[in-house]
Amino acid sequence: MRSKGIFLLMMILLFVACFSVCESVFAGEIVAWGDNIIGQCDVPDGDDFIAIAGGGYHNLALKSDGSLVAWGFNGFGQCEAPVGNDFVAVATGFYHSLALRSDGSLVAWGYNTYGQCNVPAGKDFVAIAGGGYHSLALRLDGSLTAWGYNSVGECDVPSGNDFVAVATGFYHSLALRSDGSLVAWGYNNYGQCDVPAGNDFVKIAAGESHGLALKWDGSLVGWGRNSKGQCNVRAGNDFVDIAAGGAHSLALKVDSTVVAWGDNEYGQCDVPVSNEYVAVAAGSWHSLALIEPGGLPNDPPIADAGDDLVADCNEVVTLDASASYDPDGWLIQYTWKRLPDEVVIYSGVEPTCQTRVLVGRAEEVIELTVKDNYWATATDTVRIVCQATPPIADAGDDLVADANEVVTLDASASYDTDGEIILYTWKRLPDEVVIYSGKESNCPTRALGRVEEVIELTVTDNCWVTATDTVRISCRTIQDLKDQVAAMQSQIKQLQQQNQELQDLVEKIASLPPIRRWLSGDKDGKPEYFNNNF
Repeated sequence: MRSKGIFLLMMILLFVACFSVCESVFAGEIVAWGDNIIGQCDVPDGDDFIAIAGGGYHNLALKSDGSLVAWGFNGFGQCEAPVGNDFVAVATGFYHSLALRSDGSLVAWGYNTYGQCNVPAGKDFVAIAGGGYHSLALRLDGSLTAWGYNSVGECDVPSGNDFVAVATGFYHSLALRSDGSLVAWGYNNYGQCDVPAGNDFVKIAAGESHGLALKWDGSLVGWGRNSKGQCNVRAGNDFVDIAAGGAHSLALKVDSTVVAWGDNEYGQCDVPVSNEYVAVAAGSWHSLALIEPGGLPNDPPIADAGDDLVADCNEVVTLDASASYDPDGWLIQYTWKRLPDEVVIYSGVEPTCQTRVLVGRAEEVIELTVKDNYWATATDTVRIVCQATPPIADAGDDLVADANEVVTLDASASYDTDGEIILYTWKRLPDEVVIYSGKESNCPTRALGRVEEVIELTVTDNCWVTATDTVRISCRTIQDLKDQVAAMQSQIKQLQQQNQELQDLVEKIASLPPIRRWLSGDKDGKPEYFNNNF
């Protein structure tokens, strides 16, 4: 039982607290005790109830199939619940009833002398509460709306978009802010609007003229009228749920037992012994609870974000979660977020929504989270690939410059066939030092005096697709030296060729036969001659 209670404590943070209404993460049977003068404790059969609310002399319950059941006093039609299977939350006033549909709209019926059943239009409501003769609702944007009897300001809701839970007394209203603080307004003759200070509250309840709150540490606090001891809360840090009736209070403990205190004239504080309770609620002089019939589990929903999409940059696409489902209930919320920044695109009751493909992303990942009627969740993702033609990068013609000369890098010939270039980036290679990055296609730079430097251009289009090109800058002074060296090398080559030709000639002459030539005189009476051998 303790583990189940801890689970309940965590879930309380997700559920909306309102006057005489409880919602459970389990389907169960209803138990009622106290005043039964008109059948308000004659609970309907079944073990598939997931939410209950207690009014003046009547009750309203929500079944796991999304339908409603009401019983008790019906003098004003407050028990004539509308037909349908799309309800997700219930609340009751003294003689009227309210329900929240899965599409975020409201419906109310019963006593309507003060317009307490004239619900506001819209499909952005997430929580409801019913007071004596007025009603209160919380919108998806965190703001409040109230209607009905307002003679003492019970419908003069505070401004703001930071509310997360609501509750109503007979002539006063109560709300919990996202920072854990409380605010109350309306009739305050018993101090019921003098809320305790602090930022550690997680759940609220309002009785006829008193308030009750559950703190983060599992302790309780009560204030307002205490004529029957209804504000004398039980000690301890093991509470997970609360409810407030006419002049009595109830609390669910972590061990799944229930305690009650305050007015007990009709036995409304005589809690039936059990350690299988999962939620509590209270009417004016009677009490209710959901009891677990063996712990019926909830199968989590199945999230299906649809097939991956291919779209043009800035195109509007439809995200479709219609294939998502819940095997043992129904889905009450669809939330789409962009990853990784988790920006919410849409959160509501519709399975589809439209979004525009972001400029500057080649691919987006969108996360879908679905929530079922037990508030269990599941997630899935869909990818949107930006279908874009890469741009054409043109870094211009190669350049020749003197060392330290300022030259202009020109990318004006670059273009994008299906969009526009939004960024030009020039880098020196190979160290990749950025020379310029911005919207201008041209930029000046100073030649470093290297024999040759390579500058890389990267252009980025409006779909964040890139292309690159390079341009070379040769140093003119060094180029002249290179030209001189090349000329000298050419001359050396010519001399080497001439020397080779001379050597070839000498070798050719040396290979000729001797040539004798008579001399003009002799010494010994014989003619002399010489040869051509050297």
